[in-house]
Amino acid sequence: GKFLDGLTEVMMAFVKIITYYAPIAFFGFFAAMVASYGAQITASYARAMLAYYPLCFVYALLAFPLLAYLGGGREGVRRLRRHILRPAVTALATIPANMEAAEDSGIPHEVADLVLPLGATMHMDGSCFSCVLKVAFLFGVFGLPFEGVGLFAEVLAVAVFSSVAMSGIPGGGYIAEFILCSLFFPDR
Repeated sequence: GKFLDGLTEVMMAFVKIITYYAPIAFFGFFAAMVASYGAQITASYARAMLAYYPLCFVYALLAFPLLAYLGGGREGVRRLRRHILRPAVTALATIPANMEAAEDSGIPHEVADLVLPLGATMHMDGSCFSCVLKVAFLFGVFGLPFEGVGLFAEVLAVAVFSSVAMSGIPGGGYIAEFILCSLFFPDR
């Protein structure tokens, strides 16, 4: 048990290091994209972000309190308000931040140690939202119409699949990207 606890601490240290350098890597990658595809990609990306971030914010304001109320009543909502800021701000390092917030809110360590890593890999709202964003962004880049009930149903099915099933598979993000490209852009 001590060995596994030590291994967990080492992994958490790696996650903290990765989250420290991730923004640098992201901006480097984005600069390479602008150099390759031109400045028009920033306009498409900006339009996608103008839709994505407000929708995520509205979702967090509506869904999190509802789920907290369903899980713990008024006490659950009170705990959510008091302990949500740090995990929400540090979403890239969600497991360590959530473990600390769970401990601070009085959730037993045994429960948090099982539920939080399992929930982080099995139910990823951000994956679902970003999947829809990626498809909408690529439709905009390629100048294709993003309309129709059938297309929306396909996008939602792939988004739910990617957020529930792919997150538990090592390298699942790459598989989800392949599925997106195969389904929606087979000739591109």
